[in-house]
Amino acid sequence: MKRTRVRGRRISVGQVIKDGDLFLFTDDKGDLPRQQGGFGLFRQDTRFLHRLEWSLGEEIPLRTLSVEADGAVSFYRWTQENGLQISGESIQRNTLEITRRRIVYRGVLYETFTFLNRGSKPVAVPLHLQFDADFADREDLWGNEKGGFGQREPVRWLNTGLIFDYLGGDGVQRSLEIQVTPAPDSPGEGGSLRIPLYIEPKIKKKVHLRYYPRIDEESLENFETHVAEEAVRKQMQEWIDQAPKVDSNLHDFNALYLQSVKDTRLLLMDWGEGFIPMTGLPWHAAPSGRWSLIASLQALSVDTEMAKNTVRTLARYQGKRFQPSEGEEPGKIPNQFRFGERSAIEGVSSSYDFTAIDTTALFLICIAQIYRWSGDIQFVREMMPAAQKALDWMDTYGDPGDFGYIAYQPGLESTETDQGWRSEETTSYQQGESLQSPLALIEVQSYVYRAKSLWVELYQQVGNTEEARRLHREAEALKKRFRQDFWSDGGIPVSGLDSNKKPLINDVTSNIGHGLLGGLYDQKDAMRIVERLFERDMFNGWGIRTLSSTAENYNPIHPYHGSIWLHDNAYILMGLQEMGFHVQMNQMIKGLLNATRYVNHYRYPAFFCGYGEEEGVLTSDSWACSPHAGSAGLGFVILQVILGIHPDASRRRLQLSPRLPDGMDRLTVQGLKVGEGYLDVELSRVNGATFLRLIQNTTGWSINCATVS
Repeated sequence: MKRTRVRGRRISVGQVIKDGDLFLFTDDKGDLPRQQGGFGLFRQDTRFLHRLEWSLGEEIPLRTLSVEADGAVSFYRWTQENGLQISGESIQRNTLEITRRRIVYRGVLYETFTFLNRGSKPVAVPLHLQFDADFADREDLWGNEKGGFGQREPVRWLNTGLIFDYLGGDGVQRSLEIQVTPAPDSPGEGGSLRIPLYIEPKIKKKVHLRYYPRIDEESLENFETHVAEEAVRKQMQEWIDQAPKVDSNLHDFNALYLQSVKDTRLLLMDWGEGFIPMTGLPWHAAPSGRWSLIASLQALSVDTEMAKNTVRTLARYQGKRFQPSEGEEPGKIPNQFRFGERSAIEGVSSSYDFTAIDTTALFLICIAQIYRWSGDIQFVREMMPAAQKALDWMDTYGDPGDFGYIAYQPGLESTETDQGWRSEETTSYQQGESLQSPLALIEVQSYVYRAKSLWVELYQQVGNTEEARRLHREAEALKKRFRQDFWSDGGIPVSGLDSNKKPLINDVTSNIGHGLLGGLYDQKDAMRIVERLFERDMFNGWGIRTLSSTAENYNPIHPYHGSIWLHDNAYILMGLQEMGFHVQMNQMIKGLLNATRYVNHYRYPAFFCGYGEEEGVLTSDSWACSPHAGSAGLGFVILQVILGIHPDASRRRLQLSPRLPDGMDRLTVQGLKVGEGYLDVELSRVNGATFLRLIQNTTGWSINCATVS
């Protein structure tokens, strides 16, 4: 299908390349400008380099020709305008072609400038480089007061470059060594270098830089630049090759799916139990309970091992004691992980905290869904002790004061005033009344109901029928209690309750849609909720807003007062498919795919602003992570709902209810991972109906699909 041209600027908040725990975040020209606070070379919550600027000659103007950033590699190309050489002789525009290639690999940043003289005379110009390293903690970049905990040493100059040193207040020595080839002239002021260039006609001149961000004088392995690039490209290609292959006549979907594959790989890091997704780049480059679980759930059709690693990692750090300052409670699943100096200086007792009320239920859901997709009952048995502790937490600490719901007490359990994914600003009475804790959020109750319902099946599979019956009773009691307490006079539920059963806010919010997935709503109630979510004050043509545009505090720019979060919409989308709301499902897919016209390289940020289609182009906040764990897997979610796929490991059966969205007339999927093997299918539209042709089934499971031919 021909791609529609759209006027307006695409969302772009800089360029990110990453490998392991090292990433570089630059402006769109590849620089780290001194006056721009958020850019830098980061490792383990520390910014090792915050300034990297370059110029040619006496600031000869440059013209950008192309910019590319993909995974761990970025590439830039420029030419120059009219300027002067060292001798004072003029250099005509377009004489020099300049490229800059970067690779991040195994803790080292490799950078190569290449200068090609396309003129007929030699060119002699100096390359000026300016560096600085502030060793700022990631938390400082969010507008917090600067730490200044440690001591930064004067820059040390070497024959091949320079070294920045910093002894942190946490006692950790951090340093950045920059090596330059060919060797620069004698150093200038601060962190400046000057490299003379003499370039014969039709000849290339290269300048190589390597950046070594070290912690406690560790040894970092060194590679030839081409070897490093080959290695990172091979890593990415192997990841792409093992993912299911999709091809349709809808270019936007194909490209979005491929970007989901790439971005999921980009977000992976090892926390001791194998690769798991981090929260997002550049602002949250560490795992978290909530976001790592959400990303793992979205990607189950691509890689169940990643989800297993996530669950094992979180089980390893599961709460063991009652520690109010960190929100830790026995059985609770942790949320934020951290590395940096600030967390150590400010007395944080560990490298992780428990400041989320939803992670424990999501943890249980993830184990159950891993089983449904893989049939790996041994993994379920392995995780049974951690799962039982999580279920026990729900019945004890998770329900303070026998409220009847999983809830939290702002300011009492931890320093966090809100433990849901939305800001505390959205959980406050419009009338100005104070909240009476504990607070129960609607999406959390839907996760709890889904978790307990799924674990009925798992306990039956391991032969514990008594526990299965208990969970079934608890789930049904929650569903009945929820229907009594959460429903408003308007015929739809409220977003949350305080301990007096009063709504946290009186306006419509998107999180009421999370209960569509998992069975918390009956069909009649679900219909009213879906109809309300797709009215114009909620659905803006691209997605569902977090808050109705008719609300008094609606703000399309605010992250939680009217913006559109991709994980939020993905969860609702899966619920629409599960409950059979195909018209709205199609409407949402169409909106999300149309929005890709404004997204660079089909990479969605965590959220974008809530302006409607009639208000102009889609826009995003520069503080929204891109990629983000909640949005990276959107292509996987759309594929799942198009296929209408529901694996059932207990019965060794795969239910398919395929429906092609508007604009898509054919779809081929190869290598979908289910059970013991793979599934290959082809969908086609015939007279308005979707038909499925089974190409190959090595899953070992039967397939139930009315349209199989």
